[in-house]
Amino acid sequence: MIHRGKVRCLIVVLCLLVLAGPAKVFSDANEAVSAWQQRYAEAIDVGVGASGVVHIVTRNNQIFRWQAETQQWQKLPGSFVRVDTDRDGTPYAVTTGGQLRRFVGEYWKRLDDGLRQVNDVGIGGNKVFVTFADHSLGEFGVWPDGEAIRPLAGSGQWIDVDYRGNPWVVLPEGSVRFYQDGRWHRSGLTGNDIGLGPQSLQLAKSEFGGAKKGTRSVSVGPGNLAWLVTDDYAVYTQQLTAGELPSPQTETPESLLPRTIDWLTLPGLARSIAIAADGTAVTVDHDDVAAVWDAGKRTTNKWRQLPGRWRAISVSGDGEIWGADSGNMLRRLNGSRWVSVNQEAVDVAAGSRGYLLTIKPDGGAMLRAGPKAKWQALPQVKAVDVAFDGDNNPYVLDADGVIRRYQAGAWEVIAAPRARAFSLGPDGGIAVLDEQGALRIAESADSEWGQIAGVYAAVTLGPGDQPWVISTSSYVLASKMFDRH
Repeated sequence: MIHRGKVRCLIVVLCLLVLAGPAKVFSDANEAVSAWQQRYAEAIDVGVGASGVVHIVTRNNQIFRWQAETQQWQKLPGSFVRVDTDRDGTPYAVTTGGQLRRFVGEYWKRLDDGLRQVNDVGIGGNKVFVTFADHSLGEFGVWPDGEAIRPLAGSGQWIDVDYRGNPWVVLPEGSVRFYQDGRWHRSGLTGNDIGLGPQSLQLAKSEFGGAKKGTRSVSVGPGNLAWLVTDDYAVYTQQLTAGELPSPQTETPESLLPRTIDWLTLPGLARSIAIAADGTAVTVDHDDVAAVWDAGKRTTNKWRQLPGRWRAISVSGDGEIWGADSGNMLRRLNGSRWVSVNQEAVDVAAGSRGYLLTIKPDGGAMLRAGPKAKWQALPQVKAVDVAFDGDNNPYVLDADGVIRRYQAGAWEVIAAPRARAFSLGPDGGIAVLDEQGALRIAESADSEWGQIAGVYAAVTLGPGDQPWVISTSSYVLASKMFDRH
């Protein structure tokens, strides 16, 4: 399912076996119009479930269900612009006002929280995903705290889901990506629409048979029965026949293979670590004792223990050391003593020019935009990790493992793997530990993600965006040594 505006190119993906060798690929949909059977006129979208139940949205925003037994359409209540169908035949639809609703018996139950407008919905593998009007993504499900749409890292304009429950998106510029193993992959496909069904892969061109009709929307059901909505709003079906074409990507690109780093093991053990732009590093160990590695001293063991007990430590681009102590109070190191700033915190990130970003005991994020600025509560977020980029833009990792950037009074979801920890480098790089503890690094938030071999407990990026990590055995490992001399 997916319809989007005046589509000039269409992609239908029928359960592509991703990166696993040659795929079954259905022949182009540029066959004679007479080969297709017309089912309805004046439609804008179509969605077929795994059981074969079909729903369409008409030009006047009504929803109809196809009754296979009677070969007739049944009208449902409501006003909608998008629709898809789950494996039980239940429709999920997007209203003209951007709400996500599910048909329950005789009424439509609202599923979204109303904070953002839903743009599209896709269903597959018993999972439901959505895109929002700002091109961010979400997954609808039943969580421990009830039904809700949880954010998913990444972005896309239109969406559908394969039989394994992996979402595929079409980006605004037309490239197609799919989500698998905790990260997004390039498919090698481009187009303006995508539909996923139970068996193979079909690419449909911009022309629809001898009548040269364009395609607006597509969905594929069991038995490879394709449903198309054309540019002139007609709904057609056809039984597809398979041919053989190579998969767009049959091998994992070398850039996506794990890279090995020859780590240097430093003395001492730690549970958290941060590095400043000048190479000064700070750690906290399992006894809540903090230490600083002075990049300007030429000694064998550069760790210098700091007084106090600490939950978290950070060092700014200006060399200031800040900490959240074991009593959840924020403090700054002044010479050899700590000075309280009368602010509760369980974690802290220190930027340049006096910028601070903290996490309160309840998970709320607080921003101080300079030494004389007032503290500002950042809205609608429960943070578990915080950081600044080189321009002092605040980032948080929320409780769902999604990284967000705060700019112009709003949160933007960063296209990154779902994470348990992250770090931003002084030169624009970003590193995350994914849900399995694997280390993934990108040159920027918009770049391709690479992977470093191994599993780790903590990560930070230093000068040149070079990583230091803490191993699962609590050892501090450096990819490169930094020395101000």
